[in-house]
Amino acid sequence: MIPNVERYSKRTIGFFDYEDGNSQQYSDTLAYAGTRSLRLDSACLFSNNVSCKYFQLTDKPYAWIKASAWVYMPKEFDQNPFSMVVHFKYNELNYKYRIAPVDGTIVKPLQWNYIKFYYLTPDILSSKDELLVYFWLRGTNPVWIDNFRVDVYEPL
Repeated sequence: MIPNVERYSKRTIGFFDYEDGNSQQYSDTLAYAGTRSLRLDSACLFSNNVSCKYFQLTDKPYAWIKASAWVYMPKEFDQNPFSMVVHFKYNELNYKYRIAPVDGTIVKPLQWNYIKFYYLTPDILSSKDELLVYFWLRGTNPVWIDNFRVDVYEPL
């Protein structure tokens, strides 16, 4: 969690509600809000990502990132694992690679579940280093994602 949230300014750097666009992975079968969501399955293991260069995030020495989404699983988590992934990239090198702690105690099958993850930016190597946030399906059964949001909290 972000300590003393009143000491930070917040802004959204990425939001996908999956209502617009023509991707084959956009589904009108299930949706948390609106009429569509993103379906991850064996043909599409990764969601679209939110990406941003560090200098676009903040001019401060650090910031907090909050990634959140609504997810729906038709099977138990241990039968169909997935992860929310957050990391930075310098050239082709990934660093401070973190996987949100999502498991069967957090995500229940056959219902929409709200998940969130807080990530403190690392000591960056370059102001052009890129933040990447996305979902990774490690199982083979489908998972639906809706209202995928990434916010940055900058110290005041």
